[in-house]
Amino acid sequence: MPESTQNPSLPPKTRSMPLQLGVISFARTVIYTGHRMVFPFLPALARGMDVSLETAALAITVRSALGMLSPLLGSLGDTRGRKWALRAGLGLIAAGTLLVGFFPTFLSFLVGSMLFGMGIVIFDPSIQAYVSDRVPYRRRALAMAVIEFGWSGAFLIGIPLVGRVISRSSWSTPFLWVGGVMVLSLILIDWALPPSSVPTGQKLDLKAGLKKTIRHRPSMAAVGVSFLMITGSRAIMIVYGAWFEHVFQMTEQMLGDVSSVIGAAGITGLVLVGLLTDRLGKKFALGLGLTVNLLSALSFPLLEGRLVLTVSSLFVYYLAFEFALVTALSLVSELRPGARATLMAFHAAAVSAGDALGSFLGPRLYQGGMIMNSALAVGLNLLALAVLVLLVKVED
Repeated sequence: MPESTQNPSLPPKTRSMPLQLGVISFARTVIYTGHRMVFPFLPALARGMDVSLETAALAITVRSALGMLSPLLGSLGDTRGRKWALRAGLGLIAAGTLLVGFFPTFLSFLVGSMLFGMGIVIFDPSIQAYVSDRVPYRRRALAMAVIEFGWSGAFLIGIPLVGRVISRSSWSTPFLWVGGVMVLSLILIDWALPPSSVPTGQKLDLKAGLKKTIRHRPSMAAVGVSFLMITGSRAIMIVYGAWFEHVFQMTEQMLGDVSSVIGAAGITGLVLVGLLTDRLGKKFALGLGLTVNLLSALSFPLLEGRLVLTVSSLFVYYLAFEFALVTALSLVSELRPGARATLMAFHAAAVSAGDALGSFLGPRLYQGGMIMNSALAVGLNLLALAVLVLLVKVED
């Protein structure tokens, strides 16, 4: 049975909001370590499974494509309650990760990736809706920046550790460690969040939530902006490990260290979200992030072969990407408050669709050199800017 609704201001034994945000941020750091570690180490994973880079990337494409089910699965936060959805999503994520660790074959990697993909499209919209329920819109970007630390924390802390584990053990060992910590995260989430996690009057049936969301043009336009931005970013992320291996002859441990630079860029982007987005306005800040992102992508083919400049440009690229993505989450979270988890699920579906398309296109474009991946990222960011300016209307 769905969990009962209750006024979120009066739940029994409610933990403080800063503590809840800290637990959420920790859980997302672990989740995104598991999610993102396949990108820089994809060549090592492919060698370990004895498959081609394109075949290994196919499993990631399937994982991302499952995110297009997000309007159905992600809306569980509206139909079954926030906390129920969080438990279910994190449980699937942990199961998929541990499956790969215990059975290190391509088939397990494919199935585990599918379980991971299903779990994340349940978990992410629900956690974003949960935080949006409890934080006023004028401070929403700051709260989103705190919970989105997980993306940057994964690159800054998790992935460098994964690189060291792979270099000293095998490609599958990190899946065991990360899966175990995910189980701990599930326990912490269950302890920290209140028993009932849906505000009174927020529950609605699936059909009503979908209708309310699809018929709102600004919401769908904002979702489209994120889809375009993510597609271009993923086409670069899926190959940057192979790019650095080829151009700079980097080992797995060195790739882990480069990934920590990306993590630092993400944290810098989050700090800027907290400082600027609520002040500048969400729409303007999103346009600013897209602009800097596409200018950085333009520089990649020009700097190839110069390590310090290339890493610096990658830093700016991911800083702008993180700034734009978290700003987009903040903007989308208030476009349809009456169906918040459902709209966030549509946004997650767009992110997953962009993940899938970018993961599919990236290795194929890379056969023509990094200039092809950069061109795609620049073109899609320009289109995203046009959609943002012309179609996304932010209402008070």
